[in-house]
Formats: sequence, C-alpha cells, structure tokens
Amino acid sequence: MFKTIPKVNLKDYFQVIEKKKSGYYPFNLQLKEIKRLNGGESKGIYAIFFKDKLVYIGLHHGKGNVVDRWEKHIKSFTCRFLPLNFLSADKTKYPNKKNSEFTKFYKNFTYNKLIDYYQKIQNDNEKIIIEKILSEHIKLKKSELKNKYKNILKKDHEIFIFLNKITFVDDKKVIQLLTNEGSNTTVNRLKFCLQNWDEFKKKDNKNILDHFECVYFRYVGDKKISEKILENQVEKKCIKNFKPIANDEFNEENLKNYKQIITSNDQIIKISSFLNNLEIHE
Repeated sequence: MFKTIPKVNLKDYFQVIEKKKSGYYPFNLQLKEIKRLNGGESKGIYAIFFKDKLVYIGLHHGKGNVVDRWEKHIKSFTCRFLPLNFLSADKTKYPNKKNSEFTKFYKNFTYNKLIDYYQKIQNDNEKIIIEKILSEHIKLKKSELKNKYKNILKKDHEIFIFLNKITFVDDKKVIQLLTNEGSNTTVNRLKFCLQNWDEFKKKDNKNILDHFECVYFRYVGDKKISEKILENQVEKKCIKNFKPIANDEFNEENLKNYKQIITSNDQIIKISSFLNNLEIHE
C-alpha cells in the first residue's frame, strides 16, 4: 500500500542563492535545503510536476529524506545550478565484479582528487605534468559531451558554449560539470531543460523554482520492500504507464502519440490508484 503525501511546492523546501561572481552564468545559482518532508524518510515513489504537467517519476529507498532526491532533479531540469555534471566520472571496471572504482590518473589520485592536489603543489615540473593530464582529460570529456548530446544541444547554445570553454584552471565545481560522481543530468532531462530554456535562462534566485511541485507516495505496506523490488516492480511499471517526459525511458516513439492534458491533481489520483493496485512479490 502507498499513502499519498499531499503535493508540495519545491520553493518551500529550498533556498536559492545567486553567485555574484561574474563568469558563472548560466550556472550561477546554488541550492540550499531548508526543510524536510514530513514522512519523507520512508521508502516510496515520487512524481515531479512542472506547470501542472508530469515531468518525472523516481524512487526513494536510501537513508535520508526524499527532499535529497528532489535537489538533484532541480539542478538537472534547469541547468542553472552548481554542482551538476553532464558526464559521469571515469571508472575502472573489473570483470566478474559488481563494483568498480574511480580511475587513478596520477599516483593514487582520482580526477577529482587530482584537481585538489594540483592546487597545493609547489614543484613546477610536477605542475606541468599534472596540467597535461588535466587538460587532456577535459579535452576527452568535451568530445564525449558532443557525442552524447549531439542531437539536442547546439554549438551556439549558452550551455554548450559555457561547457566548451572549461579549462583546468577553472573552479573545481565548474570542471566537474564534465566529470563528477553526483547530480547527473541525462539526455531526456536536458531535453526538458532545453524545451523550457527561454524561461529558465531569464530566471533568478527569486523565481527559478516557480511552477515546480512534487508529490510523494509513501510505502506503508506490510511486506518488506527492497530497493530492487521497488525499482523493478513499482517504479519501472509506473514510468511505463505514465511516460514522464524527463525519464530515460521516454523516447521518440512515445513522443509521437504524446498529449498530456491531464492536470496534476487528476494525475496524482491516477498514480495513487495505479500504485495501490500493483501486486508486489518478494
């Protein structure tokens, strides 16, 4: 069983801070959580709406509050906040092992740690070595960026221009737009952002969160529900049925027949009914 926690405005849960330092636009905003959702520490499914239309469905199963999940989505949906990353960090994959570790670029340093190390070293010869490593990797990530988003992000767009100008001397959070371990964006999230970019690019710390709402469907069933079960038997089925436009599963075939005219309140009722009619097996 899932209990619906009433819809909330995301602007009531976050404070938006504007960076006054020049050169950071469009990524010149920061997000600070100011409130937790009552009951949000549980396991469940959440739905994000923008201008009364369903945008995204996700799951919350880990420690902490579901508000932590919403923060990542605000960043990727608007492309106005740091930290955010368009490409995941490089990992060394081992056959026959579920886990992988971050690639070591120099001595025992991952790329993110190497950026920190570079800021501290005094030896000029070592600085030259590390500068070359940092620069070559940024060049590689820019190539990956162009390939990943080639069908949606034009070279004259503000976002692409900013990302393409990144160098190893930039602030670490700026460099991490190309390589980091969290707050990922995806092709469909960026598509949503670009569809609304004429609006998002003009907004500031006072109004960037306008029109974003979220509802949480908290799991209150008797059965133990693992993250795997919640993902495979609940979240994926919910996404398949409701086709939120910013989820990875939404594709061009969905788009051909896509007409979302139902209001968020009606959609919430439908999602709640759908969830509570699912058969969940351990």
